[in-house]
Amino acid sequence: MMKLTTNKKIVGIFALVLIISVTGAAYNSLQTQKLKGEIDKIYNDNLISIDYLIEADRDAYQSSLAISQALSPHIYNDYDHFHKALIDISGNLKQVYNRYSKFYEISAFTQEDDYKMYDITFRQEYQKLTHISDSIIIHLKNEDWKKASELYYTDYYQTSHA
Repeated sequence: MMKLTTNKKIVGIFALVLIISVTGAAYNSLQTQKLKGEIDKIYNDNLISIDYLIEADRDAYQSSLAISQALSPHIYNDYDHFHKALIDISGNLKQVYNRYSKFYEISAFTQEDDYKMYDITFRQEYQKLTHISDSIIIHLKNEDWKKASELYYTDYYQTSHA
């Protein structure tokens, strides 16, 4: 059996420590890359989709705001502002659907079975809100401020806060 000198023992131990350190560093680097991939997936699948949902909510608010502005005598007595408000009502409502659809398309949440009920509810309530908004626009164009106000402060409010 060969006797190892102290120098060879120290070099052997150092080499073993070096191999373990390099292997550990390579393993940690690989795990960091996997973690980065998971973080990117969370960002791309969830945070971006949530941003679409927040924008859809903002568009719904802007559509409601456009209705309330169109009901204001200051606006409905000004032809340009009044017609801009009418365009904003339907335009923002369409944006709600477009942004929600983008959310639905890329979100990881929407792939779960539990989410299907929420999607059905959104689509049903969106149809109701669109129908009510269209009715309000018709009454506004016909200068039936009372009927437009009644729809806005009753049916529209109840549907948009469902």
